[in-house]
Amino acid sequence: MPETFQLEPGIPKYIQISNWLTEMIQKGRYAVRDKLPSESKLSELFRVNRNTVRQAIADLVERGRVFCPGPSPATREVYPPAYFQLYR
Repeated sequence: MPETFQLEPGIPKYIQISNWLTEMIQKGRYAVRDKLPSESKLSELFRVNRNTVRQAIADLVERGRVFCPGPSPATREVYPPAYFQLYR
């Protein structure tokens, strides 16, 4: 992960975080079954509160980039779209 990340003014923070995580998934930084960094680590990286991070992750879940097999945030796993469609 980058040491610093500059959020752009005028664009909702959760969208920027979601887009960054999507880019990392597409580049292979997070592979199938990898767990995403914790909410606290992501909130430190982006210097936002955990609710913003939760909103970004919820966006990823809605778009099918991340799967949450359980209620715990620690269980969020990355599933690229092709894998997700095959094993739904």
